[in-house]
Amino acid sequence: ELEKLKVDVDDLADEIAKKAIEKVREVSPYKNVYIVINDVENYKKNIKLIHKKFEDVVKLLSLGMHPLLVGPAGCGKNVILEQAAEALDLKFYYVNDVTEEYKVMGFVDANGKYQETQFFKAFTQGGLMMIDEMDNSHSSALLSINAAIGTGYNSYLSFPDGNFYKKHDNFHLAAAANTYGNGSDMIYCGRSSLDGASLNRFSTVYIDYDRTLEENLISKTEILPLYWEIRESINKNKIRHVISTRNIVNADKLLTSKLFDIESVFEYTLIQGLTDDDLRIILNDISKTKSNTIKNKFVDYLRKNKNIDLKEYNNCDSSYDYDNFIKRI
Repeated sequence: ELEKLKVDVDDLADEIAKKAIEKVREVSPYKNVYIVINDVENYKKNIKLIHKKFEDVVKLLSLGMHPLLVGPAGCGKNVILEQAAEALDLKFYYVNDVTEEYKVMGFVDANGKYQETQFFKAFTQGGLMMIDEMDNSHSSALLSINAAIGTGYNSYLSFPDGNFYKKHDNFHLAAAANTYGNGSDMIYCGRSSLDGASLNRFSTVYIDYDRTLEENLISKTEILPLYWEIRESINKNKIRHVISTRNIVNADKLLTSKLFDIESVFEYTLIQGLTDDDLRIILNDISKTKSNTIKNKFVDYLRKNKNIDLKEYNNCDSSYDYDNFIKRI
């Protein structure tokens, strides 16, 4: 009886929620209203690994807005949008940059058959469409989607099949980029400057590396202080290198496998394209903070494999005690 009563109460709550939503839509001046009651909280309870900006992205999407996730490589932009689609019960569609208009609009092949795209399916059938590497796209190709995400609530779009389609009520668009669309920078040198009319249609959300998420993603958490310190040094000194969440996950994977020693882990997930001069700058920075076993191994690795030694800074920086640091090693 108790179980049946619980089911009846749940059914009643669902019915009340549906009626409330219908009433809001009746009185709202907007025809496309998305109302989220418990979905985000329930999703967060069930899924432990959530980026700190996840909820903001879901809220923007639920309001019919178009988030542009801007952040460094490997910080989780794609994962956030995939999880947002799941939380909002939307089918997820994806395109990796838009260098040609046909990637969005599709094309008619040599047999006269229209080849649909992910964008076409999302626009006509509903779902969350993600444009990845938006700042690696061509502005002229992106202009084709402006009509689809304009200010009107009854957007229409003509596709190469010759037909005219109304935007589905559950069509959502989001994008990801490494830059703000103003052109290349020192690290992301291949990025394009994007048209203001396209950028204006998006709400920019900065996505940084989430340390809490990184702690939850890996088992070998003792590596984190070193990777975080090196990341800070790289950012401070504007070194052309990236230490991403992906690097940290890969380091954890190599260590957990027990197939690689710690020096190989440094080589494959930290050093990569860093020059000796970069490493000297980084070493100078990390030598000023508290030591630990992993950092000591990294310093030792630099000494043995790169001939980079803390003594190089003994005369130029009196703020740290070289001899005391060596004793700790």
